[in-house]
Amino acid sequence: MDGVLTVDEPRASGLTRPLVDLLPRIDGLVGLRQTAKLNDPRLTRIHAAIVAAPSGAILSGWAAAVLHGVPGDFLDGNRP
Repeated sequence: MDGVLTVDEPRASGLTRPLVDLLPRIDGLVGLRQTAKLNDPRLTRIHAAIVAAPSGAILSGWAAAVLHGVPGDFLDGNRP
């Protein structure tokens, strides 16, 4: 996805781990790196959610959660 890769992608193309570690991280999404600056940080988060989502996942919920955050009392889709 534009501007976001998993850490495995640059490593597979020959980048060493120290160089991959220098790429900007995306808050709250482990194993992803920002490879190009996008105009809107929200767009970066949406791209990161798409990269992190399992294949075939419904992404509208992922995108909303990434943009707006998930409250700490939210567990498994149910609120107490």
